[in-house]
Amino acid sequence: MLGSFLFSILDLLKENYILSAVWFVVCIFFKQMGLYYAPFIFAFMLASGFTNYYDIPNPSIWKVARSFNLKQILSIGFAVALTILVILSPFLFVPEKDHWPIIQQIFIRVFPFQRGLFEDKVANFWCVSNLLVKYKSIFSVPELTRLSLAVTLVSLLPPCAIIFFKRIFKESYSKKASPRPHAVPVLLGFAATAWSFYLFSFQVHEKTVLVPLLPTTLLYLVNDLDWFAIVSWVNNAAIFSMWPLLKKDGLVLQYTVHVLLSNWLLGGFTFDIRKNLLIPKRNKLWQLIIGLSYASMTAFHVIDNFLIPPEKYPDLWVILNSTIAFGIFSITWIWLLYNLYIH
Repeated sequence: MLGSFLFSILDLLKENYILSAVWFVVCIFFKQMGLYYAPFIFAFMLASGFTNYYDIPNPSIWKVARSFNLKQILSIGFAVALTILVILSPFLFVPEKDHWPIIQQIFIRVFPFQRGLFEDKVANFWCVSNLLVKYKSIFSVPELTRLSLAVTLVSLLPPCAIIFFKRIFKESYSKKASPRPHAVPVLLGFAATAWSFYLFSFQVHEKTVLVPLLPTTLLYLVNDLDWFAIVSWVNNAAIFSMWPLLKKDGLVLQYTVHVLLSNWLLGGFTFDIRKNLLIPKRNKLWQLIIGLSYASMTAFHVIDNFLIPPEKYPDLWVILNSTIAFGIFSITWIWLLYNLYIH
């Protein structure tokens, strides 16, 4: 799934929109969590159907609206429909089969509303806030579905609206701009959109953090040491959030080796805070946030290893893990939105 999405990003940046759409459909049908990226790629491609305001002679809003390239959008839609048909063809054209139940099961897998608001103790809004508000005792599953859908849609609006507006009305996105600022805003937008789903959507699993982590990790490509430290911090928080699952699966040794080795490599082959690349050097606020986060994660592992949770609250350490990770992911989401806005 993530590989198909990566190919989709590459073709999107090359403005090969039809091929990008084909890769994206493959991504979704490989794993339904590819839908986490869908709103942003839709907004980006829809905006690409309009001519940039600064590329129009004597520009006006009316001329921008009239510049809409319906043929391009229909071509993308046709490519999407054809790709879906090809992927589903083994289920549609098998002789002597009742096709509808099979197709229905595919869409049930894509939208698993009957499985509950969240699985286990995941580092998202619903799980953490459930400590204060017992959603399952107040709302039915259909009501929770609508509530999470509404909150998710609201959280998706900023990244989608920002890229849509910038693609059409910002001069730096016009054809005459050089260089055109494509890659960084695209990665920021995909990351912010995927984090919106992870933090606020229905039925999130611990491993789902890998979905927003891919575009976030690609921000390593930005030539900025503070960004490098922030992206490393998010990656550390992501594997930290999966600690309860990895511990349950007996992967404590692998977790420890991976964390130590990756941080040694990314830190510039040293754990010396004064020299390594894991702490921002210029921004004091980020130094404080990241420093406190690492201290919290370290303290958690000490507590989890040496103290047994109270019998009344057997999941206390797991909830503590989720709460720390949720705080980090929320700050990351806000940081992504801010940088998407200013780039």
